[in-house]
Amino acid sequence: MNRDPKHCLELPYRRVWEWREDDAEPYWVVRLAEIPEVIGDGATRPEAEAALRQCLADYVHYRQSEDLGIPEPSPRAAAG
Repeated sequence: MNRDPKHCLELPYRRVWEWREDDAEPYWVVRLAEIPEVIGDGATRPEAEAALRQCLADYVHYRQSEDLGIPEPSPRAAAG
């Protein structure tokens, strides 16, 4: 189903958060459970969320340009 990217940003996709401590500075990673290729990271959770939102917008634009559907949020995400 094609939709406006802004609409997709407001859908209740389930976020999966990870705290990583590599050789560099520690950082947050967040991905969408329903669309695992949509990932954001940042030094803070708000930074990671902003990166995730940009990645989701890019993903939606790409999928629409290829006439591909956008996965729906899982019913579990909407309920919780």
